[in-house]
Amino acid sequence: MPINPSIMAQFEVLNPRAAALLSLVDSTGLVRRTTLAGEANIFDQRLATPQYLHDQTGAMQEALSWVASHAVDKVDYLIVFGIGLGWHWKALLPWLRLKSHRRIVFLEDDLAVIQAFLSSELAESFMSDPQSTLLFLEDGVEGKQAKEIVTWYAYQRTWSTLASPAYGRYRSEVFKQLSTELSVRQTDLSSI
Repeated sequence: MPINPSIMAQFEVLNPRAAALLSLVDSTGLVRRTTLAGEANIFDQRLATPQYLHDQTGAMQEALSWVASHAVDKVDYLIVFGIGLGWHWKALLPWLRLKSHRRIVFLEDDLAVIQAFLSSELAESFMSDPQSTLLFLEDGVEGKQAKEIVTWYAYQRTWSTLASPAYGRYRSEVFKQLSTELSVRQTDLSSI
């Protein structure tokens, strides 16, 4: 499914390199599926052990349970590793809308997943939401800039890092490393 040009233009503002690279992404290993609840899902066959990005019995129910398992009411800024198809963002909307100063940033390091999300049913409302941001996390310059944006925005705020349900299951080591790096950056800023 192609990405709507207006969605791509919004993504490109903070992610110019990633936007340019999206046309080169091989996403053949990501297979679109539908959950038992009728929601969009992705089956990632590129992994040694293939995984769904969302619970196959119900993506939204998984997302609601995930939100309930975290103390999000105690923070005003969330950094989430893994966008998936955006179901956990949708589950966080009541928290986000409760206070206009709250923000959520999704960090994603897989361009094929970003491509799938940007062509999903939730992409348009996400990309037009002033309280929500998606940043491509890579090893290069743009990844460093993404971490700096996240770190400075978290400065003197109550914040937390979370992994999406799928990334919490099968990318937990990457998440631990990212979370530690962001905490160290925050500590460095606090000492200024």
